Amino acid sequence: MRKFIDALKSIVEAIKNYLKNGDVNHRIAAQLAQDVEALEKYEKLWVDALKAAVKNNAEMQSNAKENTDTESSGWKYSIEEDSDGNKYVEVYEDIFANSDGETIAKTIARVIKDKFNNLIEVHGQKFKINKTTNDEWRRSEDATSLMEKSPSVYLDKLRTIANADELLEAANNWIGDALKHERKDKIVEFARGNINFKVGDNGYSSDILVGIGSDGSAVLYDLIDIREKI
Repeated sequence: MRKFIDALKSIVEAIKNYLKNGDVNHRIAAQLAQDVEALEKYEKLWVDALKAAVKNNAEMQSNAKENTDTESSGWKYSIEEDSDGNKYVEVYEDIFANSDGETIAKTIARVIKDKFNNLIEVHGQKFKINKTTNDEWRRSEDATSLMEKSPSVYLDKLRTIANADELLEAANNWIGDALKHERKDKIVEFARGNINFKVGDNGYSSDILVGIGSDGSAVLYDLIDIREKI
């Protein structure tokens, strides 16, 4: 994320220096000035998200030390209940804490392989978790919109991938969701459930999507319509 922010700053400074030159068509200058303003707003969003991510990571690490529910693999997880008896997933691990500069796609791919070996079994049903999951979790239309509107919430969403099995286990109110357009893959419909989760001090409610193939197989597809809870 830091490299991305630095790149934005470099672009903004380059445009400003170009405008200072003075030998610029006034129409082009006006458009570039608008571009600078938009880029600076976008830069601020990501800077704020980075600060929030650092703060949230510290809180998550503190919570992780207190959590004694640990698998033999070292992954910490927890399904809790709120005061109304509703289940929610507490996300303790920050998958980006030790990413060592790798891309988000590679970090998520590593978690999917190392923790789940590309397969989750919940309530006797098997769910694939694979490249489709990785792509949609990061780049679906809903994910792209979330990244632009609220980068810090987007990053919290990405962190939940380490708790994909708990998300499926704790989800409720499942319904069938018909396709909205023709697809090139084998998915013929979706199952949609409701899930609450918490990352650090941030609470959310959302829908979880499972793609159903023509052969009856299921693949964890996406986490969508994420709403912050106070």
